[in-house]
Amino acid sequence: MILQLLISNLQRIIVQEYNTNTTSNQNKQQRDYDKYPIVIKNPYEFFLSNLFFFSHCGTVLVLLVYADYMGIANISNIFLWAFFGVGVLHIVATFYYYIIKNKCETKFTNKTIEFIINGETKRVKNLVDLEPVVRTFRLLTPSSLIGIIVFNLLIFFMVALVKMVHYLIAYYVIYLLLNCLFKLIFHLILGGNLKDFTLFPAFIFDYGELICKGRSSLDILKDKFHMVYIIHKQDYSDLQKYFSDKKHINLNLVEKKF
Repeated sequence: MILQLLISNLQRIIVQEYNTNTTSNQNKQQRDYDKYPIVIKNPYEFFLSNLFFFSHCGTVLVLLVYADYMGIANISNIFLWAFFGVGVLHIVATFYYYIIKNKCETKFTNKTIEFIINGETKRVKNLVDLEPVVRTFRLLTPSSLIGIIVFNLLIFFMVALVKMVHYLIAYYVIYLLLNCLFKLIFHLILGGNLKDFTLFPAFIFDYGELICKGRSSLDILKDKFHMVYIIHKQDYSDLQKYFSDKKHINLNLVEKKF
C-alpha cells in the first residue's frame, strides 16, 4: 500500500515536471516581438482609396457604354473618354502617393500594433484593446452599413423608375467582377504573381471603435490606421503565428465580412 502511494506520488511529480518543462520550452520558443518585430508593407490606403470607386464608377461606365451601343441612350464619346480618363488618373495618382512616394508599414510588437509612414509612427493600437479581427471583401467596416444601404436603395429606386430590373442585376454582377479584377491586377503588380491571391486580403482591427464613432460610408473611406492588407504569403504566415502567440487567434478561422 505504501509502495503504491510512493509510486503514485512519483508519477504525479514526473507529470508536473514534464508540464512545467514543456510550458517553459514553449515560452522560450516564442518570438520576442519587441526585439524582432514583424514589419509589413501595408498598401491598404491605396486599395481603400480606389476599390469602392473603381467598382462602382467602373460599373456605371460599363452600363453607359452598353446603353450607348444599344441605342438606349445617346451618350457623347467625349464624356465617356473623360469619365474613363479621370478614373485612370485617380488610380495613377493614388498609386504614386501611397505606394511610391510614401512608405506605409505596420509593425507588430509584443503589446502593440503600430502604423508607420516614412518612419514616423502615426498610430499605436494596444493589443489589450484589440477588437475581434475580421477579414473583409470590400474593405469597408460595419460602420459603413447604413451608408451602403442608402446608396443601394438609391440605385434600386433609380432602376425601378425606368422599369429595368435586369440593369440592377447587371449592376451588382459587374460591380463584383470589377472588385475582384482590381484586387487581382494590383496583387499581380505588387506581389509579382497570383499564387497567393485571395478575395479577402484585408484584416480589420478597429471596426468596433469605428462603429462607436457613428461615421458614414464616405467618412469611413477617410479613416486611417485600422487594417492591414496582405499581399505576400510570408506576411500572412508571420501574422498567423503572431496572433496565435499573442491572442490565441487563428487567422484562418476569423469571420469574413462581405
